[in-house]
This record gives sequence, C-alpha cells and structure tokens, in this order.
Amino acid sequence: MFMATPAVPADIDTDAMSGQRPLMDHATIMICKTLLVEAGKDLANDYNTTVPGYQAAATQDPALRWDVYVNHYKDLARAQKDPKFVYDVDGFDFTRINNQTAVPTGATPKGILYPRAGVLRGCVTHNALIWIEPKDSDWSNIQQMTGDDSWNPTNMRDNHLNSKFYDWQVTMPSDPTILVRDIKLAKHLLGGAAQVGLGFSPVSALTGLGEALLVSPNGGYPGRDSAEGFFQIPLIMNGGERQSVRERIVGTVDSGYPIPIMTNTFVTKINFRPDRKSGKPGAKGVSYPKR
Repeated sequence: MFMATPAVPADIDTDAMSGQRPLMDHATIMICKTLLVEAGKDLANDYNTTVPGYQAAATQDPALRWDVYVNHYKDLARAQKDPKFVYDVDGFDFTRINNQTAVPTGATPKGILYPRAGVLRGCVTHNALIWIEPKDSDWSNIQQMTGDDSWNPTNMRDNHLNSKFYDWQVTMPSDPTILVRDIKLAKHLLGGAAQVGLGFSPVSALTGLGEALLVSPNGGYPGRDSAEGFFQIPLIMNGGERQSVRERIVGTVDSGYPIPIMTNTFVTKINFRPDRKSGKPGAKGVSYPKR
C-alpha cells in the first residue's frame, strides 16, 4: 500500500496507457513526486512490441497478452447470439465464427474477447499503430455534454494535439514504395481507387496512387471530416520502430526527471480517505498483492 505522505510520491499512476501516461510525465516535470505502478513487465527489447509488422504477433505474445472477456448485454442469451461469443470447451476457446459448428453441450460461456496488454506502455504495445485524429464533432459533443468550452475543436487541436500530443508522439505514414514490391496489393488499391472515382491513368497508375496515399487523413484542413478518398495510414512509429508511451517515459527520465517505476505490481484497490481541510474523499494510495 502507498499513501500520499511526504515520505512517498504525491501522485500515484497505476497504468501506462497512452491517455494517462503524458499526464503523469507532465506532473513529474512540474516537480511533483510521482510513482508509476505497472502491472506488467517492461518489454523494451521484445521484437513483437517494437517491430510494426509484428503487430499481430504482439497480440498473441504470452509475455504481455491479457485476454479479457466482456458482455455487451445483460441478457446472456442475447449476448450469445454474437458468433464471436467465446466459450470454454475442455480448456480451449470456441466460437461459432471460427469453428463453424454449433456450440457443444456443456460449453462454459466466457464472453467477447477484449484483448488487453499487461506491459509498460499499455495497449499501444499491441495495437495496429494506426493514429486517426477525432472529428470536430467528437470534441463538440464532449463540449456540449460537459459544458466545458475548453473542449471546443479549435482549442483541442491547437492546444492539445498540436502543442502537447505531437510534441512527443511521432507519427509516420505507411511506406508507399510497398506498392512497387507488392503488385497484388497495388492491384487491389487501384481497383478501390477506380471505385471511388480517382481514375488514375494506366501509364502513371502506381505513381498517382502513391501520391494519393501520401495525403494524411489528419489535420484541421477544411472538409477533412467529410472527405472521401485514398489516404495514408498514419502510424505511431519512428525510424521503423513502434514509438509511444514507453519512449515518453524514458525521455522524461533521461531529461532529468526521475520516475520510480514498479513493474509486475497489480493494483487491486484504490484507497480513499477524507481530505483534512474539505472533508471530501480523495484517492490517497493503492493496494497490491505482496510480491
């Protein structure tokens, strides 16, 4: 258990996910005492977590995969109509969509697989690296629901994405030269381009398609949220390696702001106690099984 006393960190962060991690780093830079508690390991040298092309392998890597099962409906019978619903059959996962048979008698229902990652960097360690900015309407909806005008699209783009997020998160386009090396893929993309009316000439088909795929779907240009066409796929990588939250943590430490990190520490409870002045409950520490 850790409590917020002068002897221990004043800020305890219990997850290295992409959304929360920069907040902890910012608090550390602002000279707050911060402790990062991570349930998983630090797999910095695991090729499955660093090589973008190994994304599928990362989702199955036993060193980091957490198979979580969820139900989309309170009514179990309704939930089981989903062909992706997972059952345990003699220790093996069974789904109707994969096995193409009826559910065996005696199968134990588990739910819909929701893959998570127990590792320093969180689920950006095993995702597909794709980074697409929210639409303006997404920000506007949050602004309307919360009554907080700081969520307006212009502010979120200029002061959050451009000034803070992209300050540390590098994104790169997928490599368009793959079209030259993979003719089958090029044919599929050219067929799709024809369907949306891009109409590249046969002579300059690959060149034209390559240029189209250099157009980013991100950015605040007019009509961006409703534009149709072919775009690049922005990926959270740098120099051919996956780059995200862990690198932000390491960069913060290397800049002279030490962050104590407790890995393999699974937090089971957030401890609250009344504030001495206001009397309102506040999170003051966490509990975890003794290692």
